[in-house]
Amino acid sequence: HDRTTRSVISTYSGQAKGFTDPQGIKYISYDRCGSATEQPIDTFDDVNMIPSSLVSHKRILNEYTDPVARKRGNATVSTVTEYKAASEIQANLVQQTVTTTTLFDVKGNAVDQTTNKSVANAAGTLLLANRTAVHNEGFDARGNALTQEITTSTTDDAGLNLEVTSYQVMTNRKFDGRKNVTNQMVYSYDELGAPLLEVQEIRSSNYKASGVAGEQIIVTYTDANRSSIIEAKKITNTNVNSVGNVGTSRIEIYSLADVAGADKDGAITLSGLTEMQVITTSLVSGFDARGNALSQTIDKTYYDDAGEATDYETQAITNDAFNIHDRTTRSVISTYSGQAKEFTDTQEIKDVSYDLYGNAT
Repeated sequence: HDRTTRSVISTYSGQAKGFTDPQGIKYISYDRCGSATEQPIDTFDDVNMIPSSLVSHKRILNEYTDPVARKRGNATVSTVTEYKAASEIQANLVQQTVTTTTLFDVKGNAVDQTTNKSVANAAGTLLLANRTAVHNEGFDARGNALTQEITTSTTDDAGLNLEVTSYQVMTNRKFDGRKNVTNQMVYSYDELGAPLLEVQEIRSSNYKASGVAGEQIIVTYTDANRSSIIEAKKITNTNVNSVGNVGTSRIEIYSLADVAGADKDGAITLSGLTEMQVITTSLVSGFDARGNALSQTIDKTYYDDAGEATDYETQAITNDAFNIHDRTTRSVISTYSGQAKEFTDTQEIKDVSYDLYGNAT
């Protein structure tokens, strides 16, 4: 049926085509429409794909029950289980996501979806961390949802007692050729019917193979009319691997933003640079298996009203292991001042407990 059993995909980034990483994908089985039903995927950080360079091992199982959605490659249930080694034993479990679509439209687009994310604890037992319910509307010809309502519920540290912690309404205006949203407005609430927390206008571009945007401009407002700015920033991500870890992230923070268009749906122009941060994390040893930063360096530069650099600060941060909600229990932060990076002090921060929203209690 002209279907391969194995593919090797090597990813290169940027115009210079700098090598990122290779992936080995096995196709264990297909359905009659040519959709893969079982796929192990191995990601390496060495071009020769030697076993010791394995970064991630995943097994994807897809079930197709809707005949129209099947032809579009949209699964009814998709289970992705990730391991930190090639052996699929409990001790190597990292996390698992199960996405279930309960409603497709007549064209096979997913209207209502629920994703359960479970994370392995220290004993290798999967505990439910959160549940995301998505309602999609207004599909374009390529199956992109123009409106999304997303409700996130979070469990306690035992993986029990789900409680709604976030409700967002997204307006997706434009997409790139790989179906990544490039122009978006997001309304955020604690839950459906709660007071508005904030509104964001987001412009994203230069997406990497992992789905991480190479550049984002984000303006955050306090009000629905988008007249009072909380923060405006530009994020540039480079040295991104195929599992989505970012080696270098530059964040520019501005005091002013002008958004073109009568409905603020156009290009965003930032002005009044106040701060720049460059966050550097080793792709070899700086992340845990779920992409949490175990160690990183943040170089900060502060600017005056004339745009001149006035102060510099560097922080070296190390974090202990993260729990199922990606929260560490201990951080050590060493601070250095000025361009010469003279040592200032070191702080040890222990977060004994968190609430459902991630605030340390």
